[in-house]
Amino acid sequence: MSTINFTHAENCTICLEPYSPGEIQARIHTASLIPHNFHEACIRTHAIKGVKKHLCPLCNQPLQNVTFWQKNNEDTYTQVERAPLIRRVDEDLNNQFLKYAFRFLCIGLTLVVIKAWQNGEFGV
Repeated sequence: MSTINFTHAENCTICLEPYSPGEIQARIHTASLIPHNFHEACIRTHAIKGVKKHLCPLCNQPLQNVTFWQKNNEDTYTQVERAPLIRRVDEDLNNQFLKYAFRFLCIGLTLVVIKAWQNGEFGV
């Protein structure tokens, strides 16, 4: 993990609240080479509920290169490991496939059990 000094706006530009020591911040590196900082909770909410959820709320650049930092004191931050801000599209497609495959399997097994019951194979 690395520790850096960086200066930025004193308040999150989403909620307008100040950053506090111990808080986790998301730092978005954009094409303009000027990183934008947000509270982790604010940018995660934006990434889930926002109208342009895959874009930076300040510059509309894609949310691709996001790092997370914990504020130590006035201008010192330590990088921390966090879950990715945005899941990849292929992960979402894979999850959808597994969900529908499981449903199909459950329906198929249910039909087999019903057919066996109708044929009296359970001995009831």
